[in-house]
Amino acid sequence: MDTKEQSRLWYQNHRGQKLQYEKEYRKKHHDLLSQKNHILYLRLKQQVLEHYSHGKPKCAVCGEDNFDLLVLDHINNDGKTHRLHNHIEPGTQTYVWARKNNFPPIFQVLCAYHNNANQVKLLPVNAHLEEFHKFLNEVGLPIPIFNLIHDKFDNLFPQFKTEKASLKND
Repeated sequence: MDTKEQSRLWYQNHRGQKLQYEKEYRKKHHDLLSQKNHILYLRLKQQVLEHYSHGKPKCAVCGEDNFDLLVLDHINNDGKTHRLHNHIEPGTQTYVWARKNNFPPIFQVLCAYHNNANQVKLLPVNAHLEEFHKFLNEVGLPIPIFNLIHDKFDNLFPQFKTEKASLKND
């Protein structure tokens, strides 16, 4: 009997014990496992974004290269259809799917700003802050939510460096 067969038989005879051990291990080492999973996710994201950026990850529209602000975007804006057809959850699974399927040419890398602008097709590429606030009000996105991410936008779009949005239009 080879080692693989022995392992299979042991697992069949001790399945409950093995599952209990794994459950306790995950509970005991939750923080460590979370850190390891986050590192694996960042490596996956880096690999996929590098492929679609043909080198250093950057936004296809503005060239933004802040890794935390970059996302994978469906070029034809058919992400929902694509995910439903392929049984993919949004987020990490999209990156996994892209790599597993040899990086099909249906994606592009965008920064958070251009990804959101692309989704609603209402914002010009270089929208001014007042136009952006007007847009937030038109689509019903509360300005306080925008203010939560204001600092990231200040770094991404220096021309937007102003005070945070006021609540006068709410």
